[in-house]
Amino acid sequence: MIRKLIQTVLPILVIISISCRSQTSSSVDNPVEVKSVEGLGNIFVKIAEEVEPAVVNISTVRVIKEGTFFHREFRSPFQDEFFDDFFERFFEFFPHPRSFKERSLGSGVIIKKEGYILTNCHVIKDATDIKVTLTDKREFKGKVVGLDKKTDLAVIKVDAKGDLPVVKLGDSERLRIGEWVIAIGNPFGLEHTVTVGVVSAKGRDLEIQGQIYEGLLQTDASINPGNSGGPLVDIHGRVVGINTAIVSPTGIGSVGIGFAIPINKAKEIINDLIEKGKVIRGWLGIIIQELTPALKEALNFKEDGVLVSDVLSDSPASKGGLKRGDIIIECNGIRVKEVKQLQDIVAKTRPEKEVNILIVRDGVKEILSIKIGEMPEEGIVFKPKEGTWLGVTVQDLTRELREHFDLEKGERGVLITDVEVGSPADEAGLQQGDLIKEVNEQKIHDVSKFEREINKIAPGKSCLLLIKRKEHTFFVVAKREE
Repeated sequence: MIRKLIQTVLPILVIISISCRSQTSSSVDNPVEVKSVEGLGNIFVKIAEEVEPAVVNISTVRVIKEGTFFHREFRSPFQDEFFDDFFERFFEFFPHPRSFKERSLGSGVIIKKEGYILTNCHVIKDATDIKVTLTDKREFKGKVVGLDKKTDLAVIKVDAKGDLPVVKLGDSERLRIGEWVIAIGNPFGLEHTVTVGVVSAKGRDLEIQGQIYEGLLQTDASINPGNSGGPLVDIHGRVVGINTAIVSPTGIGSVGIGFAIPINKAKEIINDLIEKGKVIRGWLGIIIQELTPALKEALNFKEDGVLVSDVLSDSPASKGGLKRGDIIIECNGIRVKEVKQLQDIVAKTRPEKEVNILIVRDGVKEILSIKIGEMPEEGIVFKPKEGTWLGVTVQDLTRELREHFDLEKGERGVLITDVEVGSPADEAGLQQGDLIKEVNEQKIHDVSKFEREINKIAPGKSCLLLIKRKEHTFFVVAKREE
């Protein structure tokens, strides 16, 4: 009945010829012609048969130590924090064991015949025991070769006699929205489950447990807990993504919004994971922000670029002469238009290599030659310094800012560029564009001096601020909360 309805409502008028090549030890030389719904179904069947032998079930054991009785699983970006907190407090009233074992399931895909398996970092992270099961029921002990928290990817290895079936890696950049994809994995421990859908969107950014993952593929192919680490396959049987997360009100089942890591990102780091156990990324040690229209107007700057809002001490950028307030417009001959673009350029540059960075400082263009460093393993994603207790964001004065806010050439202080709602600064009436000239009668010349003086104020104490707003100067008292 359903088949007749589909054939009536969705007639296939165009003959599609698709060549499905084997991703295992065999290959299909003859293209499959799709002349009907049955023909399309045959393609899905063929792809499943060819790819499944290289998809593995990964079961892990973690030892949870005392003090972590209530353990949150990595399941979804949407957890119910209220109930998590409630149960944590509830269990505090009861004695809990020194340690216990937590078992979890995931998936993986064999990428090299020697037994190298690509999966998610969160599937095998902190595991004390990893068991890998193939479709032919053979079981192996898995060993972690390398992992990368930034992309949530990992490589493990099993030692098997003879070559193992492998998949062919596709090109996620060429994927189009609406294109057929197939998810293969072990949801809820149900081995070798195949689901079909389309690419719903590309380039999705997602925050999961405080970590930001960029450029993910979105699909409505059903993905559930246990699918993590399994492949997302295109209509040609090539792996185009590694399934990693879902959006779900309960955090348990699929509602048709799943995410996969583009395979092109994996291809960039696989060799590093296998050879070095980690990913080697280039690093400058700067915090940068987008040049918004408002900033461009304030800085009297009309080109594209990114603004350096901070330079970390003893970083490659600091040693190379970059300063807060510089505008980066070019890196190694590539025009820089947005933050992510510059981050990608630097990350893909090998440490110790020198790059030429074209900047604009006080309206004058200058080229700096800077030797790229290696991004630290911990704290890979650098966030701007937390605002002081006062609740303001401040910036050193530049020539452009002086002109924009009509400040005299000899005027000293730091400019308030943002005020946190409900903060002591907000309560004291400070505004964006105010100039902080003194803190407790100590003259302020730059952001570093401001931070040193403001951090001297003890909890529960007040400080006296000298503020200049337009042509008027006045004092403000701000109290630090206890």
